[in-house]
Order: sequence, then structure tokens, then C-alpha cells
Amino acid sequence: GIVGTPRYVWDGLLGVDTLIEGYPSGSYARGAPGNAGGGGTDGDPTGNSENSGGGGGGNGGTGGQGGNSWSSDLSIGGIGGAGFSAGVTRVSFGGGGGAGTTNNGAETSSSGASGGGIVIVRAGSVSGTGTINADGNNAQDSNPDCCGDGAGGGGAGGSVIFTATNTGGLSGITAYARGGKGGSTLVATSPHGSGGGGGGGVILSNSPLSSASRVTGGSNGTTSSAGAYGADSGNAGVITNTISLSSIP
Repeated sequence: GIVGTPRYVWDGLLGVDTLIEGYPSGSYARGAPGNAGGGGTDGDPTGNSENSGGGGGGNGGTGGQGGNSWSSDLSIGGIGGAGFSAGVTRVSFGGGGGAGTTNNGAETSSSGASGGGIVIVRAGSVSGTGTINADGNNAQDSNPDCCGDGAGGGGAGGSVIFTATNTGGLSGITAYARGGKGGSTLVATSPHGSGGGGGGGVILSNSPLSSASRVTGGSNGTTSSAGAYGADSGNAGVITNTISLSSIP
């Protein structure tokens, strides 16, 4: 998120050790530094078995909170990332989702998802149709071999700025900056914390884009027997189609 990058991250394929702790006070507890989703906190820190879910990342909309701890059913899932106050002079990547807590799975089975990127287009004119995708990613479902673990939060949608001097063709452009889905915990017979959904992103233009453009928040993950189990969906982001060309630096 905008505050920094934790040492351990999931890049969509692999777990990565950046070797640098990028958060000012470290990657601890429920977090949610800036627009990054916070990690889940275990309901029994000593035993490390009361797994809760990670919070979704934020951008135009806030991320959803992660689900409750296992048998203790405590509301201690990761806090959703904060909304980012975007404008034509300042936009952000979508915040990444926070990790759920895990003791039975592989190192990546409870990781949060990455957020969406930034796309900026400044054109003289536009013709035809096209799609721009700055969606946040969906979190993996928690899938240990045996029992159950918390799942990670979805990534927030990114940001799109699209302007044209001749605005006649902008209605043919569909932009997506949707939040990603939180991970589900469907293996365990008793519920473990599912992941919060990522918040929606930001779309800015100087004339309306296609009505199919979306900045919806991602849905929360679910459990095998208790629905969301305390996890929340991400909130919708922001679409503005009235920015002026002269306002762009």
C-alpha cells in the first residue's frame, strides 16, 4: 500500500521474501497501514491454531474486514485497507489484501492478493471500442491438506485516468477497476476466517466512458458451514467523468 511493502508478499505465483521490512513499525497484528489490507490475528497466539482471515485492500473504496477466528469466533480478522482520496493529480495502485493466519497450510495458502495497477491515457481522439482492466486480484481459497486455515483478503481495484481532446469516442471505452474477492475456507468442517473483499478502484475521465465500466467492491470469502463468518465485502470505488484537461499537470 501507500505506506510501504511488508517483507513477505505473494506475487500471484510465488511467495517472495523482499528481505526488507517496509512498514515503519513492522508487519504485526491487524494492521491495515494506509490502503493495504491488514493481516488476521490468531485467537490463540501461543497455540497459533485459531485462524482468522485477512482484510481486503482499499483504494477508491475501503476493503472489507477479514473473518473471525476458528472455534473462539472472535472478530479479530484483518482490518480492511482505507480508502484513498484520489484526484487527477494523485492516484494510487490498489492496496494488496492482508494474509490470513495459518498453521496447517503451505506458506502461500493464506496469502492476500495483489491490487490493481494504474493506467493513464491522454489522447487527441478515440475511435472504436476497447477495454482497460485495472481490477484487483482474487485471493486464493485456503486449501491445506487436512484441517483448515484463515484465507487472505482480495486486492483493491487500481486507478484509470482516460482523457481525450475530442471526447466523441470515449463512450466506446470500458474501464474496470473492481476489487478482488476474498479467499474462502471450504476445506474445514468447522469455520475458519475467510478473507475480506477488496475495495473498488478509481476511474477518472473528461467525458462518460461506456456504461459497462465498473468500480465495484469484491465479495468476501465464505466458509464451509457459516457463510461469511465475520468477513465483509469491499466497498465500491469512485467514477468521475467531469475532470478537465487543464487540471492535469
